[in-house]
Amino acid sequence: MIDVIIPAYNAHKTIGRTLLSLVSQSEKDNLNVVIVNDGSNQDYSKEVKEYSKYLNIKELKVSKNKGPGYARQYGLDKTDNEYVMFIDSDDVLFSYYSIFFLKNKMQETNCDIVFSSIYNQDQNEFRVLDQDYLTVRGKLYKRKYLKDHNISFPELYVEEETSFNNQCYSYGAYYETIGEITYVKLYNENSSKQDYLVKYDEYFSEGNLFTLNKLIDNKARDNFIAKYSFYGIVYLFNRISVLYHNVYDNEIVLDNLKKIIAIYNKYKNQLDYNDMKDTVESFGFNYIDYICDNGLLTINQFIEKYK
Repeated sequence: MIDVIIPAYNAHKTIGRTLLSLVSQSEKDNLNVVIVNDGSNQDYSKEVKEYSKYLNIKELKVSKNKGPGYARQYGLDKTDNEYVMFIDSDDVLFSYYSIFFLKNKMQETNCDIVFSSIYNQDQNEFRVLDQDYLTVRGKLYKRKYLKDHNISFPELYVEEETSFNNQCYSYGAYYETIGEITYVKLYNENSSKQDYLVKYDEYFSEGNLFTLNKLIDNKARDNFIAKYSFYGIVYLFNRISVLYHNVYDNEIVLDNLKKIIAIYNKYKNQLDYNDMKDTVESFGFNYIDYICDNGLLTINQFIEKYK
């Protein structure tokens, strides 16, 4: 059986298409569908009643809105099947065989995670994402791997998926990819992630720090801790130094940054040149600009200033 966890916050206008795409799966009889009601204004009893004719489906209720990170983790904690996947309450699966393709690859290879390609809609434009390593979309996870390494979502509105997946990778997950598209991310201007972008720096820094502390507590590889702390520093460098020219007064972010830098300073000897270069260039910047004085703080000066 596969647990399909759907975090839902006031998603009554869109969740029907999500559930219909699950009804349309060749594997629908092997699914345990869980709607996690994340403090919505009304419940999903109507949807559960309608789709229970076709699916094994139930609703779990969270007392107040805590975000998709908390909702996904709540769903994980309340289910126990061998495999687990996540789908947002405004998205759909791509084809009749979407879950079959993922499950078949996992059983064929005995891997920990299966990746697929996804369609991503940005307003009116669709594009194919072949290697989406940061979100939980279009993926199937082996529950045993998640349990063995105490992998969990932070209680955040954004960056919770990045944290979850980076925990998976840090313990050396064996993952396989398939060429098929299995998932369609549909644009929703009312999505909670649109609402909370104004606090993105806070959520990013909290997510990065949450992940680092989890990695340290669970004795992840030192080089991954070093690389992930450097990733957090580079992101905040781009925000604080490049965008705001060091005129920045969000105390929550600055306090989190100080803690991230402390972790980085402890593990930085595990980073090599290629790790640092790859991390910087993943943000679309030239690595040389970060180590030469170009009128901005260099990355090392930034670390010294905010440590």
